[in-house]
Amino acid sequence: MLLLLLLTEAPKQGAEAFPVTCCLKTTDLKVQRHQLQKYTIQDTALCPLKAVRVITKKNKTLCLDPSSEWVIKTMAILDNRSTLQGTTSSDTPSHI
Repeated sequence: MLLLLLLTEAPKQGAEAFPVTCCLKTTDLKVQRHQLQKYTIQDTALCPLKAVRVITKKNKTLCLDPSSEWVIKTMAILDNRSTLQGTTSSDTPSHI
């Protein structure tokens, strides 16, 4: 079932110079936060749906609702974790 939820992304079609992978829907799945490593915010400029793309430590992508309280808190925790670990700017959350 988790695999099915992880496969909610599809490559965006078009004449872009680079492939863009978009979340097509979000899930309410709540994963233990220690299993998460980073996130990016999917913007509607490139994809039809605003979503938070969370990457797990096993390199799986979850597409989450950016207005969810759990997601907002999770983003803050991940931001704080990367600040505490002294990561470089290439490791910090970014907008897609």
